[in-house]
Amino acid sequence: MNRQQANISVVSANYNNGKYLRQFIDSLMNSSLLPREIIVVDDGSKDDSVRILTEIAEETKILKPVFLNKNQGFANALNAGLKIASGDYILRLDPDDFVHEDRIRLQYELLERNRELDVVGSNAAYFDSDTGKIIFKTNFPATYEEIKKRYHTAMHGVLHGTVMGKTALFQKYGYQQEYVPAEDYAIFARMIADGAVMQNLTAPLTFVRIHAGSVSNDLKYKAIREPYAICNELFHTSYGPLRSKLTYYHLKFYRRFLFQKNLLKRMWYLFLAISLNPAKLVARIKRQ
Repeated sequence: MNRQQANISVVSANYNNGKYLRQFIDSLMNSSLLPREIIVVDDGSKDDSVRILTEIAEETKILKPVFLNKNQGFANALNAGLKIASGDYILRLDPDDFVHEDRIRLQYELLERNRELDVVGSNAAYFDSDTGKIIFKTNFPATYEEIKKRYHTAMHGVLHGTVMGKTALFQKYGYQQEYVPAEDYAIFARMIADGAVMQNLTAPLTFVRIHAGSVSNDLKYKAIREPYAICNELFHTSYGPLRSKLTYYHLKFYRRFLFQKNLLKRMWYLFLAISLNPAKLVARIKRQ
């Protein structure tokens, strides 16, 4: 059966994720709506990523690999992909993750129906790479006002690897390597500050892999510090280092709670996370 193809460019930056690339590509190719092109920028990988991407590109003509001679950094690699994207919309997905078969269609249809929308995200399911077991599902706000409020408080309103948005907007703002690993907050906060409209679908439409090399498995303090600094600059807030430190340790302990298998240790990390930010737990319960 021939499936419809939409004017969408998938943009992904790859570094040493060779063993996950086929599942990543297969999930896109098995979608109920196909993208125009899948741009994977290989950022100087040392594994067999180049060989695998070359082989898949021969089988899948919509795959357009870009090979950088040396590692230039995540944000720079994404910008290389944005530069050659020809679709009306950019779909972001990391090469160690995969999508629900209806993610592309649902986000595309929403953007086409509501032309005032600039970016549409969704929730995600995080899973253990070894067992395939779902560890937890995100609970991002659905409405524009709630999303905007999050950016004004140095929090993420959309999850980077779940978004589809207007190509012109992504190309206008681009990514900034100096903000990595907070490059996602930086680009979306700047969009919000200039009036971009965002929304989230409530369903978990992206599956995020947790493994030893994944960013999700290694929270850096810079990923928390930079959003507060950017927030202060863009939205004229006055968050200090104490706020960013408390947020960092809250998230660090909460992640340890999520990924810890020992029950007693899980409860201990949960207690620490709650004690550092009880209001966040109450807000999460209210959204359930």
